[in-house]
Amino acid sequence: MTTDLVEAAKEAGLTVVSNSNAVEGIDNVDNRDLKIGSIVLVQDALKVFTRKGIAPGSFANTATEAEIANIDFVPCFMQKRWWLTDNSETIPKVVGSSVNEFDKMFDGKLRLGTLSPEQKAQKIKPEVYPGFAVIALVNGNPMKIKFWKAAGYYGGQDLYNYALEDARKTKLPLWGRHYKLTSKLVPPSKGNPDYYAMVVSRGELSTDEEKAFASQIHGSFKTKIQPVEAVDDSAVPF
Repeated sequence: MTTDLVEAAKEAGLTVVSNSNAVEGIDNVDNRDLKIGSIVLVQDALKVFTRKGIAPGSFANTATEAEIANIDFVPCFMQKRWWLTDNSETIPKVVGSSVNEFDKMFDGKLRLGTLSPEQKAQKIKPEVYPGFAVIALVNGNPMKIKFWKAAGYYGGQDLYNYALEDARKTKLPLWGRHYKLTSKLVPPSKGNPDYYAMVVSRGELSTDEEKAFASQIHGSFKTKIQPVEAVDDSAVPF
C-alpha cells in the first residue's frame, strides 16, 4: 500500500493493517485471525486449572491450560469494556461484553456499585462489571489479558496510569515499556472470602523491534476485539 493510500485510509477512519510480518504464500489474512490464548489468574474455584496442579495465585494459559511463570509483557492494545455475567451458576459465566456502557444488553441488569443495602444483605451479585481488555506480547507472542472484577480491575487501572504517565513525560506509546504481572493474596473483608488479585509493575523500556511488532498488533486489533473467553475467569464473585 503506497504512502498516499495509507494516509487516505487513515483520514477516512479506516484501520491500516501492516503486512511487514506476513507469511509468504498467505494473502489477505491479518493478525485478527490469530488464535490467541488468554492469561488467567487461577483462583481456588477454577478447578480446570487446580486439578492440573496449578496453584491458586498462579497464572495459566487458557489455550494450553498450562502454567505461565514470570510474566513479562508489552501491552499493544487496551480497551475499556463492560462484561455481562449469568449468575445462575455457582461460578458466574460471561454471556456478553461491549465497549458501550449503555448497550441494550445491559438494560435492567444489576451493575457493580449500584446494589442497595438490602440487595447486598441478600448476597445478590452484580451482573455487569467494568474492566480492561488488553492484547499484549508475552514472550514475543500475542495474548489476551482481562483486567476485571476485584481480582483484576485495579491492576488494569495501574497499567493505564503507568502508561499515561509515560506518555505525558516522555511521549511513549502504550507499547513503549515492559510490565510485570504478579499476584497478591487479598485477605477476607466485608463477608467476602480471600482471593488473589493481579499486580502490575513497571519494567524496562521496549526495544525498537518490540515497538514495531506491537504497533503492528495494535493496528490489527484496534477496530474489533472479542475478549469473551472459552475458559471463564469469573471465580471471584464480586
